[in-house]
Amino acid sequence: MGFLLTGAGFATPVSAATITVNSILDTSGDTGICTLRDAVASANTDTANGGCDAGSGDDTIVFDAGLSAQTITLGSTLSLGSNLTLDGSTLASNVKISGNNACRVFIVNAGKTVSLDHVDVVNGKNPSSGSYNGGGIYNGASGILTLGNSTFSGNTTPSYVHSSSIYNAYRLTINNNIFANGSYGDCENSTYATIVSAVGNLIESVSYSCGLTNGIDGNIIGVDPNLGALSDNGGPTQTMALPADSPAINAGDADTCTAADQRGYARVENCDIGAFENQAPPPNAPSELTATAVSQTRIDLSWTDNSGNETGFKIYRDSVELTPSPIVPAGTVTFSDTGLNCGTSYAYEVKATNANGDSQGIGADATTQACPSVVSVDATVENGAYKAGEIIPVRVVFTEAVTVGGTPRLTLNVGTPYSVDYSSGSGTDSLIFGYTVAAGHTSADLDYANSAAPGHTTASGLRYRFPPKPQSRQMPLRSP
Repeated sequence: MGFLLTGAGFATPVSAATITVNSILDTSGDTGICTLRDAVASANTDTANGGCDAGSGDDTIVFDAGLSAQTITLGSTLSLGSNLTLDGSTLASNVKISGNNACRVFIVNAGKTVSLDHVDVVNGKNPSSGSYNGGGIYNGASGILTLGNSTFSGNTTPSYVHSSSIYNAYRLTINNNIFANGSYGDCENSTYATIVSAVGNLIESVSYSCGLTNGIDGNIIGVDPNLGALSDNGGPTQTMALPADSPAINAGDADTCTAADQRGYARVENCDIGAFENQAPPPNAPSELTATAVSQTRIDLSWTDNSGNETGFKIYRDSVELTPSPIVPAGTVTFSDTGLNCGTSYAYEVKATNANGDSQGIGADATTQACPSVVSVDATVENGAYKAGEIIPVRVVFTEAVTVGGTPRLTLNVGTPYSVDYSSGSGTDSLIFGYTVAAGHTSADLDYANSAAPGHTTASGLRYRFPPKPQSRQMPLRSP
């Protein structure tokens, strides 16, 4: 007996989509770009809108790297009609969604689950008492809203309509956010709403703070975070800085703070609440590094300081940092590297540094001046036969005066290799090595094999190790 199975009654699995916003414009239907408005429409309808991919189930909206610290200015409220995550956590700095002081930013439709992470909501406006509460976000009946690592600022509502930033009609989770500078309250629950979790938030309003208590779970209630005006605080665009006396400093929850703030600067161990970490940015990189060899053992470095907030400069020679670190104090733009080997190439890198990290490095190479060379090796005594115990002075002549530092040794061929020590001549171009003939030494013509250099010679800062002999030569000494 045969069976015919049709598709009726069999559900097709639905997988979530990730939709990438790549424009700050607030337009619809432009197939060349994906705006936030079209991305929300794609998620709401599970169809493609403008240049955005189609949604599919519980979707995530992310933001192109070029939107880091940018502001998307809306012309009308965005209604979030599907389960949706707006995730700005991969950006170097939070993206801002602005109501332009003309419209509410978001409405979470009834029964939907929405999450915002690293997405700032600013300058939203609840236009009238006939509208829902909440100038920034209205979380509708049965809506589940989660907010993290974001700043809500400058949102407004009429004085007789409560809560400028957030109005929660059902379930709300808030971690490590700042709610401030609203015209009338910051966060309000409806009669039947609840807070699922709230850790490490700073809410300026006391009367409208979603029922949170100051000091519980790291929340700071009823305190002005003293957000600074939009200005250049480092990073790609303007930000609202936390001044040194802000209560948000070091009050964040370590479990919910991200590694970097809105500008892309690293968080410290006790992170600040909100999108801004109050600490000096890494310094700007130095430039125009030059490396100049001034002797056989010294190379001088100089550079241009492009930052006013470094605590010093780190210097690397052949990828190894010189110590102590930093080896050069702030404001100093020169360094002399001494004790080097002659005729040797060195690669340098200089970085500015402060408590928040190092700048990019800048590099330069230099080669120390050439080593002196051996002109000749001979004896200072006449040819003849010498017996055990007699001393034969052997003279090594250099191209320049050398000063002995250490114990240079010269190896002679006397039947077997035999090392002799330096005896005199420091400060001149000739060093004398005293060879004492020993029993069993024989040589028809005494010559030198090479140098053995547990010590070295120096002249005007020069360091020199005896090289292999420049040519095969013999000293005219008769065998004993």
